[in-house]
Amino acid sequence: MSTYTYLQAAENAYLGWKAYWKNMAPVTGPDAPPASFWITANTFNALLDYWICTGQPPDHDITMPIRDYFHQTVKEGATDDDLKKLAAQGLASGPWLDDYGWWGNAFLTAWENADVLGLSGDDVAECTQDTINCWTIMKYGWDTKNTSPLPGRGVWNCQHDGWRLTGRNTVTNSVFWLMSIRLAALTNDSKYLEPDSLQWFEDGFAQDLLFDKTKDQNVYTVRERFIGEHDWDAAPGFYWAGDQGLFLRCLLEEKRTMQPAFAQLNTQIVDAVVSNMIDNQNVIHDHTMPPTLNTFDNDYATGKGVFIRHALKIVQATNNQKLKNCIIASANFAWNTSTQTPDFQHYFQFCWNTKGTLPPGNWDTTYKEGTLTDFRGVILQASGLDAVSAGAALNPNGVIPQ
Repeated sequence: MSTYTYLQAAENAYLGWKAYWKNMAPVTGPDAPPASFWITANTFNALLDYWICTGQPPDHDITMPIRDYFHQTVKEGATDDDLKKLAAQGLASGPWLDDYGWWGNAFLTAWENADVLGLSGDDVAECTQDTINCWTIMKYGWDTKNTSPLPGRGVWNCQHDGWRLTGRNTVTNSVFWLMSIRLAALTNDSKYLEPDSLQWFEDGFAQDLLFDKTKDQNVYTVRERFIGEHDWDAAPGFYWAGDQGLFLRCLLEEKRTMQPAFAQLNTQIVDAVVSNMIDNQNVIHDHTMPPTLNTFDNDYATGKGVFIRHALKIVQATNNQKLKNCIIASANFAWNTSTQTPDFQHYFQFCWNTKGTLPPGNWDTTYKEGTLTDFRGVILQASGLDAVSAGAALNPNGVIPQ
């Protein structure tokens, strides 16, 4: 069995992702599933992080079609009225408004790393405008009604009554919060901090709405949405790895003064993840999808990669040893449980470690297949790419143990 460094593994995983992308009906084509808009944004961020972590130049044969795909929805030169219409469309049917948060944060990653990626002035200008457009669309989804449990605040992903998971959920408001902080920092303009996502989350925390009340109150796993929010009881006790990573990243990037107890959550959430979502071999896991939410299985299959992506930023800033151990172990197991083909390309599984010991619960160790197999392959490959790219960022020439 061949040995690989983390850098070699990341390069191989990228080639595997390209094979999935080219061998299936394009994610951005006319037959693409509805979720492909946000999935493409998440994948774009995984690719950007791969190029940044490994020092490889961006592949313009990949980036240009992805950017063109975004501009099919958000036109270059879009007016404020155009952006309002997209927000209204998203609230009524789709694309859901959190999709624009995923796109905006991907463009911000490119913008923040323009020198590393070799972007031109025109590229940076495009990233800037695309990010501002995404932020503006989400701003128009900010709640203006007397909606409980926190009236008049928070961004709705959608307001369609017939679908599960519509409402002001954590991921929608975390991607908006993160986009707002990063955009304000890059432009040195505080107008992007209004509406105030920080205040909304602080108030939810103060009212004991943010964490899972089915567990001990000292266990700080971030809920999929606030207690009492629309559809909050669709899956009691369900929490997603992606939410944990996004929330921790927001706490890292937030430079405003926070309430003392809220500011301490960075440590408490890490401890909760280690105690409740990482196995005894330090590998991150996610829940299987509860029956009430199983139509979203492809969306939530991104979670471990999203967590690792944001955990890496925390490790690079703070050298948090618990998260560093998780990143390295997750990269190891994701790689070693991947399927190797005769051409030596590796394809990742949903579960990265089937043998680790976890707390009681319905974990991904028993979850094998989802719907839309080819589309799912792109999703799982991007998630695995997040893991091995992070490993390459921390220890590029280290050899992955077998």
